[in-house]
Amino acid sequence: MNAPGDVTIGSPVLVPFDGSGHAEAVFPYLPLLADGGREVILLQVVPEAHSVSSPMGEVMLSADEVRQVAAAAARADLDRAAACLSSLDSSLQVSQMVETGDPSERIVEVAIRSRAHGILLSTQGVSATGPGGFGSVVGRVARMSPVPLMVVQPNGTTGSPDLIARLVVAHDGSERCARVLPLAQDLARRLSAHVHVVAVVEDEESTLPASVAAAIDPHLREEAQADTLNLARGRVEVAVANFLRHGLPASWQVLAGPAAPAIIDACVPRDVLVITSHGQNGSRWMLGSVAEKLVRESRVPVILLRTAPGEQSGTA
Repeated sequence: MNAPGDVTIGSPVLVPFDGSGHAEAVFPYLPLLADGGREVILLQVVPEAHSVSSPMGEVMLSADEVRQVAAAAARADLDRAAACLSSLDSSLQVSQMVETGDPSERIVEVAIRSRAHGILLSTQGVSATGPGGFGSVVGRVARMSPVPLMVVQPNGTTGSPDLIARLVVAHDGSERCARVLPLAQDLARRLSAHVHVVAVVEDEESTLPASVAAAIDPHLREEAQADTLNLARGRVEVAVANFLRHGLPASWQVLAGPAAPAIIDACVPRDVLVITSHGQNGSRWMLGSVAEKLVRESRVPVILLRTAPGEQSGTA
């Protein structure tokens, strides 16, 4: 399932919660993002229950008893999380769910079943096993999420009305990347946030052997770089003009590649990075490369809108 053309993060918001302190990193953002009905769905997924036996083979706890213990612990975690959210914002309408099975699959299924308008996850929790805390669950949800996914680094952030001051939108000019612009526009309006659109011009010669790069005519190289720069500038100027027409403060910037480090360095505290999972055909802007690196390594929260690699793309 792919996200529809114009989507945003809003109520109800699905919050997978594994009971860890790191998982609470998303809580301060919920009062800002749960619009309308202020609905928040807290979800904990417990594994399939199996009986516990002694070294001698004697059954100490049946599968049903293990299931009951796990469910009780999950409900206690969710009660604590609900109380924390109520203390942040009493207007939030918090519901709780306990599911059994594979965490990433259950998260996606619950998002579809509950008609969630967004999923909020921390990069570090009980499941955080990958480099930089990019957990296996986070990675799989990023690849399957039918709605926008916001991934937050657990850095001790506290609740504040101006927690999000700027939305940094990464845009390569493709139709797939342009699909995130309405989302950024809606959030900027709701949060009174500035929008900063960035494009990246990568040095394609960096991947060539030194002998080949040296043989390229310097004038042709300069002309090609100038054309690429002008094309990138034109793309972001069009996107920014649309934000300005809607009365939103906006700016643009063309960065020098490689893409992921350049975008990460352009972000500052109180920014939220907004990206799609895939970009133009033939580019490295795809989940598993640039987008995954941004989700995994960004120092600021990342909103990811999943788009399919097989979709047609063009300029926007």
